[in-house]
Amino acid sequence: MKIRTLAACAVLAASSLAVAQPINDSFMYQGTLNDNGAPANGLYDITFQIHQAESGGTASFSKTVSNIEVTDGLFEAYVNFALSGVVFDSDQTRWLELRVTEAGQPGVTILAPRQRIAPAPLANYALRAGHADSSDTSLQDAYENSEIITVNSVRGLVDIRSSPTQNAGLVLTNELEEVRAIFGQTVSDSGLITLYNRDNIPNFRFEPDVSFGGGGFAQIARNNSGASGFIFDGNRDSSESSYLGIQGTNRSIILDSSIAGNNSVILPLNSINSTEILNEAGVAENSSNSSVSLTADSVAVDNIASVTVNAPSNGYVLVIASMELSASHVAGSTTSVNIGVSTSATSLPTNGDVETRLGSTVPSGTYDHAVTVHSVFSAVEGPNTYHLNGDLSTGSASAAALDIQLSAIFIPTAYGSAAVQAGPNIPDEFTPVRGPLTQYDIVMEQNAALQADLTRQQRELDAMKMQMQQLLRDSQNDPRPTPHDK
Repeated sequence: MKIRTLAACAVLAASSLAVAQPINDSFMYQGTLNDNGAPANGLYDITFQIHQAESGGTASFSKTVSNIEVTDGLFEAYVNFALSGVVFDSDQTRWLELRVTEAGQPGVTILAPRQRIAPAPLANYALRAGHADSSDTSLQDAYENSEIITVNSVRGLVDIRSSPTQNAGLVLTNELEEVRAIFGQTVSDSGLITLYNRDNIPNFRFEPDVSFGGGGFAQIARNNSGASGFIFDGNRDSSESSYLGIQGTNRSIILDSSIAGNNSVILPLNSINSTEILNEAGVAENSSNSSVSLTADSVAVDNIASVTVNAPSNGYVLVIASMELSASHVAGSTTSVNIGVSTSATSLPTNGDVETRLGSTVPSGTYDHAVTVHSVFSAVEGPNTYHLNGDLSTGSASAAALDIQLSAIFIPTAYGSAAVQAGPNIPDEFTPVRGPLTQYDIVMEQNAALQADLTRQQRELDAMKMQMQQLLRDSQNDPRPTPHDK
């Protein structure tokens, strides 16, 4: 079989411009095919080749479309020019050569002469960047020769031009020649994108980082005056660590991975609540080098020092106090001083005081003792104040507290039984007497600790369950669209 003649026309349908209807990346070819002078019928394979010359040379692109149906000589084929950016990389003329084979049969017929590929109107429009007139000015002209392209838009005229004074490749300006966007390079020949608001103030800037080692830099304004609202530095001070700054009128947020420790994250005051910090432990402390004299009185209790810890939630506070007790003793009388920590500034707790006693047979003189006391207290969310108190018995003796140290440590959770301070002070001579712990007492304490920990676990699980239920209720009442609604 000999294929003799072919008549055809071609339409380009490939473009990256935004138009009313989507444009695909295919070249549609329509034509007629004659076999020995009569209209052909059946299936044919056609190879489409793009050449840079009318004859000779090597094809710069070749694509075979198989099983093209030909009916009464008429056919159409779609050729996807996936390499169109390379094939049509200049304004030079291109030529189309077709090679036809009957499907499933040997032999090929090269149709001659080659057909010149003429630009479609859409391609001319793209070449001139949607120019409002019939000018041949292209984006390349605007970039290389400082020529101006004027584009009609629904918001008015937009000029595309180069601007050597701004070190920019392309600048978009409105009809008043007010800069709206810059696409080009900086003085260091790095890429740059800058967008302006209606007051000609830069609102967005994106460019490579000038630090050694490269990276990117972005800045977004938070108002029409151009004040910084968002700064991202991909290579902070050439450290290859990133920096993120979010700035507001009265507060800011900083994330700096180039810094170690707490300063790597800076958040506004009170931006994290007790739940978010997991009620972590904390400490408060008060110390003094002053001397505090105790009053010789059978009723009054002297407040030596106090400390306040602000608990993020309910929990426990371990209070520890140490001091030097200096007592002036007179022989023939008994000197008794009780020291303890308490939630009250005027009393001592039942089992939180320690007595220092000098009997009547002890010679007169000044005696110094190191005293340390501690107790565990229940704490409520908010401020909790604890006191170091002293009680000097009546008589001719005197006493003073020196080198005072008072610390309060908040602990959110008990992992065993915690016997907290309660009730007024009872003189030691009236307290119950018991023997040493037995094995039974030890086992009972272990069981109590285990039960207390199980109770804590259940309490935390119940609180977590309540939070999850609340989150579920909040999500069900959230008016914002879910991903399925979009």
